[in-house]
Amino acid sequence: PRLWARKKAVSDSNIALSRNNSRGFMLKSDYDHILDLVRGLTRDEQFRLMQSILGDQRNEEPSPESGLTNPTNLTQGQYLMWLGQQLFPDTPIYVQVTTFTIKGKLDTRTFSAAFEALVQAHDVLRTVIIDEADVPHQEIRQTPAVLDNVDFSAETDPHSTFLDWVSQRKLRPFALNTRLYDSALVKLSEETYVWYLNLHHMITDYITSKLLYQRLGDYYQEAQSGRPAKTKKPPQYADFLAFEYQSRENADYQDAITNWNEKLQDPLSPTSFYDMKPGESTVASERLTYDLGKERSAKLRALAGRDGFASPSADLSLYTIFASLLLATIHRLNGSKTLRLGSPFS
Repeated sequence: PRLWARKKAVSDSNIALSRNNSRGFMLKSDYDHILDLVRGLTRDEQFRLMQSILGDQRNEEPSPESGLTNPTNLTQGQYLMWLGQQLFPDTPIYVQVTTFTIKGKLDTRTFSAAFEALVQAHDVLRTVIIDEADVPHQEIRQTPAVLDNVDFSAETDPHSTFLDWVSQRKLRPFALNTRLYDSALVKLSEETYVWYLNLHHMITDYITSKLLYQRLGDYYQEAQSGRPAKTKKPPQYADFLAFEYQSRENADYQDAITNWNEKLQDPLSPTSFYDMKPGESTVASERLTYDLGKERSAKLRALAGRDGFASPSADLSLYTIFASLLLATIHRLNGSKTLRLGSPFS
């Protein structure tokens, strides 16, 4: 009831959908005005409120007077992440940090040239989110690559220094209208380098970093050989955007939307664990370590590699196993058949 009362307050004040502007969608300036209302809710209520508002916007056609048929070219997932980022503009949420250790001699100039080729070939690395009349809009720009060069080779413990550096670097918030990646080449010794890559989730998923690393290797070899590039132009994200918008008209897509709206129309009760209720959620998380022992750990890793358990990475496989065990335990404790699990892993 508190959530729906808050939504009604937003609607009654004509803020959320800016109907006074004859637009059937929410403007960023309007969103700023309702932040105080939204921040008064729990994180779960905030998310459901944004889902509800976004649902209202999808079901309402823009007014003909506005001359807009496609208010924002963000995908639905991107739009939800954009909304969440507005709640925490100075917090690095929706980011994916990956580090790649490179052993052996490395020509840093050639690496920089390869990274430049990578950025120019992949439009996601030149994508920014801008406000057009207060509407979030993604734009692909022709901009040079930005790669920092960091040298820790003279430090007493280069690896520890690097880890400390990463722990601070990853906290940098993204300026969505400038760049959606942060990259650096870090030197630990003459034959050990680390490529640091942080991507905003609005332009990436799990496999993106792996593909970019493979492509970077191809461009490095081509630049090192001095021969003309043979690497084929990769598929562009802009092509997927066109496909995504066309798919929204598909009958199967509409059936899926209807199905999930029905499944999610009733709010979930808070998950209890030995009668302990969850407290107020934040974007912060804490890692707790428990030693399972060598024998048990070996068995779990073996299980993670079997058919039915194996995922694209060993870490993801173990994560799935532990998550399944936790949810099964909670089900046995409280009998609930609908469970949820919040996790910093994506």
